[in-house]
Amino acid sequence: MARPTVIMHTGFDGTAEEMHVQGAAAGAERSYNVLVFDGPGQGGTIRHQGMLFRPDWENVVGPVIDFALTLPGVDSERLALWGLSMGGLLAPRAARLRAPAGRAGGRRRKKAPKPTARSGRSASP
Repeated sequence: MARPTVIMHTGFDGTAEEMHVQGAAAGAERSYNVLVFDGPGQGGTIRHQGMLFRPDWENVVGPVIDFALTLPGVDSERLALWGLSMGGLLAPRAARLRAPAGRAGGRRRKKAPKPTARSGRSASP
C-alpha cells in the first residue's frame, strides 16, 4: 500500500544521521515513508567525497524526488520536503522549482484580504 513520504535534509553543516532524532523516527512511527539524504556540501558528501556546496543546491532535490518515486510504497501524490536549519531555506526553493503550478508550499490558501485605505488593516469580507 502506498504511503505518504517525507524527504528530509539538513542545512549547511548537518548530517543525514542527525535527522533521525529531528523527525525521521517520528515520521516512521506514524506510518510515513522517510527518505533522508546529504546533498552536496552536507554531512558525508563533503567529508567523504569532497563534494562542495553549490549555489544552485536546490536543483539537487529533483533527482532525490525522482529516486523516491521509484521506491515501492511511495504515494506520488503525497510527498513532503522537510529542511532543517539552513535546509529550511533550501527546501521551499526546491519545492518551488519542482512542484506543479499552484502546489508549492502545500495546500492552496485563500488570498489575504486587501488592506483598507484608511487604517492599513485588513477589511472584513
